[in-house]
Amino acid sequence: AEDICPILEKVAAQPKAGNVSDGINIKMIIIDALPAVFFTLRTETDRLKGKFLLTQLNNLIYMLAKEHQIAIIYVNLLVNIEEEQQLAEDVDIPDCTELYKARTVSPNSTCGANMRPALGEYWYRAPHLRLSMEQHVDFTSMSGERTVKILRSCYSAAGGNCNIHITPAGVY
Repeated sequence: AEDICPILEKVAAQPKAGNVSDGINIKMIIIDALPAVFFTLRTETDRLKGKFLLTQLNNLIYMLAKEHQIAIIYVNLLVNIEEEQQLAEDVDIPDCTELYKARTVSPNSTCGANMRPALGEYWYRAPHLRLSMEQHVDFTSMSGERTVKILRSCYSAAGGNCNIHITPAGVY
């Protein structure tokens, strides 16, 4: 978990977009399954360290986006609260009682009942643009069709959506 921030700091030390002298011109950074980076810091003893790293990461992401015009895409998984609580009871982790108290996201969110963002409520509100990609229910055809919905945006109205097709040749 501690390694991701120094990597992004090295990227931030590179020349800004448009001022490239050594051939490096990063336009996008993708962090897949961001919660996996922080799952080792979920116990009560490491919780403050985890929150510090999340805050530091959030600040780096905003700086890279604003000052370097780098698009940052990351995935914050949703977890089922009941399953998470049962897992905590099954493995008997006494230090994690505070972390597993039942809580849901706000009623107007599109996360669904008994679901919460894996990185918590703070990170749920952090990005400027939140998209949701949903697979269509028709599992009989492997069409690769998905619906991308705008859940939150500082730049346009939420609620818009579009259909995309994911194929080996690309996305259209």
